[in-house]
Amino acid sequence: MGKRSMLQYMYIGWQLAVGSAVFIGAGYWLDVKTGGHWWTVGGALAGMAYCGYIICRVIKDISAEKDE
Repeated sequence: MGKRSMLQYMYIGWQLAVGSAVFIGAGYWLDVKTGGHWWTVGGALAGMAYCGYIICRVIKDISAEKDE
């Protein structure tokens, strides 16, 4: 595994971690403001959807690289 591919995978990990944290954090912030708990659940679901998008994009990129 080259240095470039290792950096790509590290970047993917950071995208997943930060993306999830942002959505969950935004949901938590809205819950504190509104006094509920559904915003955090919604934020977690949005974070999962974002992670799914990132994973699908990575799979597509890897498949395109193998086809070349």
